[in-house]
Amino acid sequence: MTSARPSIQRYLRHVGVLPTSSRLVLLAAFAYGLVEYFASRQAESGLMILLLLAPIFVGTGLLSSARQGKLDLLLGAEVTRIEVFRAAMIGAISPALVGAIVLAGLDAAGRGSSIRLGVAKVGCVALFTLGVSAAAGVLEPRYLAGVVWLGLRIALLVSRTGLNLLVASRHPEAGVPVSRTARTLAGLAFPEALLWGPQPSLLFVVVALFGLGALVASMKFFLSAELTGRRAE
Repeated sequence: MTSARPSIQRYLRHVGVLPTSSRLVLLAAFAYGLVEYFASRQAESGLMILLLLAPIFVGTGLLSSARQGKLDLLLGAEVTRIEVFRAAMIGAISPALVGAIVLAGLDAAGRGSSIRLGVAKVGCVALFTLGVSAAAGVLEPRYLAGVVWLGLRIALLVSRTGLNLLVASRHPEAGVPVSRTARTLAGLAFPEALLWGPQPSLLFVVVALFGLGALVASMKFFLSAELTGRRAE
């Protein structure tokens, strides 16, 4: 293959590593955010929907596909594993990440707040959730991590304790005492809550690094994994 990244992504789409259906769902959430912005000059609901749904759709099943032999033609054409991994992660993560950043910028502009700060915060949170879910999703079932995470979010929202904690996080001016441990646990289950109220800038850097670290660990696992080279039936 003479054209590296575009050819790799076309091949990955062909074998189902980058399904079109996932992009369509994310596009629908992004479109909702755009409609919301043009209707009300805010895009928070669309952004939250995108951040909630995106982790489900960034799994690739890349390693499982490679072990089944679905990537034999690609790897046999002198395309390296790291090129395959990079193309898969870019193809899986970039639509949701770019969409979230655009909606964050629009929402900040509509509210008259700092666009740079809003984009940075949302980018860090999105990188955390997308990175962890994509890293876990190199194995089948590719969407398990995202589904479990969404389940935790829903459980937090419907439980009295969880909902009270989220409300206290969103409205710190109410003066409701929240322990650091409880806030941390809520942030892990519902990372989008970090976007509500004042948070230390270092916290966003830390969560972004967790997402990047998960991707690096997943990459090393993929590069060192033994592949059978047998075609899947």
